[in-house]
Amino acid sequence: MSGRQILETLRQLGYPKVDELDPQMFDWLFEKESIVPFLDWFVNNVHSDNIITASDRQEYKDLESKSTEGLLDGRQLEDALKKMEVVNNETEITEESLSDDISRLRKELEMSKKKKETLIQRRNKLSVHHTSLSHKLTKLTPLESQAKKQYRQHQDQLQTDNIKVNESMDGLMKSVSRVTSLYNPATKGEGQHEEVFLSQVNLEDYYQTEEKYTQEITVFTRKQFFQNIGKMTGESEDSRFELLEIKDPESLLVHGENEANTVQDCKELNRLQHIYPLSETERVFSIVEDKSVKSAVNTASDLLNLLQSGNFPLDTNKLSTQLQETQSSLQTVRRDLSTLLEGDLPLLVKELAPLQGTHILTGDYNLKLARQDYFTSNQDKVIALLVNQRARNEFLTMAYEVEARHHRDIHRHLTAIRLQLQQHLKDWKNRMTVMDDPSLKASKYERGTIDTRDTATTRLHHILVDGDGVEKQLFLTYSSLLEGGDKLQQDHQDAYTAMLNTATKHYDKLHTLEDNVRICERSIYEGSSTTGQPVLSPPPVQDAIKNLDNMLKKLEATIVDSLRVINNKKTALKDDRLLSRERTFFVDFFMNPERINQAMEQVTNRIQSIQVQ
Repeated sequence: MSGRQILETLRQLGYPKVDELDPQMFDWLFEKESIVPFLDWFVNNVHSDNIITASDRQEYKDLESKSTEGLLDGRQLEDALKKMEVVNNETEITEESLSDDISRLRKELEMSKKKKETLIQRRNKLSVHHTSLSHKLTKLTPLESQAKKQYRQHQDQLQTDNIKVNESMDGLMKSVSRVTSLYNPATKGEGQHEEVFLSQVNLEDYYQTEEKYTQEITVFTRKQFFQNIGKMTGESEDSRFELLEIKDPESLLVHGENEANTVQDCKELNRLQHIYPLSETERVFSIVEDKSVKSAVNTASDLLNLLQSGNFPLDTNKLSTQLQETQSSLQTVRRDLSTLLEGDLPLLVKELAPLQGTHILTGDYNLKLARQDYFTSNQDKVIALLVNQRARNEFLTMAYEVEARHHRDIHRHLTAIRLQLQQHLKDWKNRMTVMDDPSLKASKYERGTIDTRDTATTRLHHILVDGDGVEKQLFLTYSSLLEGGDKLQQDHQDAYTAMLNTATKHYDKLHTLEDNVRICERSIYEGSSTTGQPVLSPPPVQDAIKNLDNMLKKLEATIVDSLRVINNKKTALKDDRLLSRERTFFVDFFMNPERINQAMEQVTNRIQSIQVQ
């Protein structure tokens, strides 16, 4: 029950201005349990047939005016009914039997109407279902042709794929057979095999040859590099070297030196004395430049230490004064240095040139070079022989590594092929297992028993046939399966019929209960002193509801305004950080004063650090 049902009842009765009423206005009536039965009776029983309209009253008045003796009532009405009983003497009709017949006929009429409505609904559903099935059937024809076309296309594609797979398998078998033939060398005759890979070759002869080659290199080295050959080319032999002495030419003649050698030695000594001033000056310049660079490095390191320690002066005036003093002293030093280098140094070097003692060492360098050439040439020969031997060994090792890598690649590919073929074989066996299911194959001869491999049909037989009172059979037959299906269908039909009978009895009892309720209502509300229609919503209640509705609207508007103000304040606080910080301090002033003290201490410490810097 709800106010909407009451409003619909009023609309059926033709209540004026019913569209202006709200269903929620009647909800308060259901709060009192004593009024709920009346409202239920009012909604379920009061309709347009219970209302005497103005036309009905007018017909009653016309009937009274046309009757000269007035309408029959009381005794006269009973006499008239008795006369009607005499006329209809075939059956004795009383008022009670007539009312019973009328009520029975009304029940039958209502039941017939409901059955008719049910049959109409079933007919409509069946017609819709038939229409949908016919529509689906019309759509199945192009779908069937399309499915056949796709089936033929798939069949052609499968045949093409099968041909390609067979060709691929043939190619794979040929490739694998060629690879395996490489690892199975063919016999050449007399028990010998043809070697294909380097790993199949016997390297005993190679190792013997290399060993013989190493021995020959050892013998050659011992012959070419005899004992103490290093002393002949080294600096340990000093018998070939002596000091040049030209101060006494006569003594040189006694030693066997001729005049031409003496003149040549004098020229060489004169040349050395001539280039001495230039070389000595360059040496002095280099020493001065080295000293200046070292002093600059030391000065830069001192400045760096001052900067790192923080003792470097920050006063620009002081720095400019120090710079000027340094530049003036630097100019004085450069001026003194230029005076020394240009004036005094050359003269001093010229004076030291005659005093410089020059020692000249002579020797037989041609013999020494010849010995060194002999040593290096033989050494290069030995190195070349050793390099060739090492190159052969490394080339053989590299060939073994390359061949091993290719062997590993071939093994990896063959392993991958084997695993893939095993997986394809496993999938093929699974598909064959599924295809071997008897339910998926069309048998040539119809069987009377169910195949034991047909697990789906076997389970269906157990579900439909097997039970507590059924004997177990040695073989499961299709006939028993069909009997079980027919029995299940018959049980379903019986259950459906029992359900319809139960529903009919339920409806009959329900109608009987409704009639009894109507009789009770007439007994209870007959002769009621209430005149006219009851007021379901008194004016005070309507006024209170209107006032409450207005108050709710005002409250909603106030809440919306408050939310708008709050959002504006949030936006202002979000845009202005200082205002947000001020609001935070305002809250902390009352809720958490210690936080304000900590913030003030942090600000004070920050100001003090800035002042110190």
